[in-house]
Amino acid sequence: MKWITLLCVPFVAGCRMTKFTKEEGAALENHVIKTVTANHPMKCEQDCVGMPLCFSINVHAQKLPSDWVTCDLNNSSKTADPQDLVPKTGYRYHQMTVSALVVGMNSEKANNMHVLSVHFLCP
Repeated sequence: MKWITLLCVPFVAGCRMTKFTKEEGAALENHVIKTVTANHPMKCEQDCVGMPLCFSINVHAQKLPSDWVTCDLNNSSKTADPQDLVPKTGYRYHQMTVSALVVGMNSEKANNMHVLSVHFLCP
C-alpha cells in the first residue's frame, strides 16, 4: 500500500491537491532556503506548500524520545537537479507534486487511494 499525504491550498474556486513522494536515505543538497523544526514531518510539508518557492524537503529525525524532526525546505527538486540528490543516512527526501485542482472529492475517488491526511491552509 502506498501512503500519500494530501495538502490542499485555496486556489481560485477550489484546492490545489499536492502529494509528497518520499525517498529514504537521501537528501537534496545546495538548495536549502529555510530550516524548520517540527513535531511531525507533515508540519514541514505544510510549511513547504505555504512557501511559493519550496518544491521539496529533507527530513532528519532528531535524537529525542519524540517524533520531532528538522526539515530543510528546498527551492528545487530531484527532477530539476538530480545531481544534487545524494545518499544521506538518517534523512528522508520528500518531493512535492501538484496532482490536480480539486473543487470537491466524492467518496468513490477517495476509496482509490489511502489518504494519510488532508490539510486546508487558508489565510
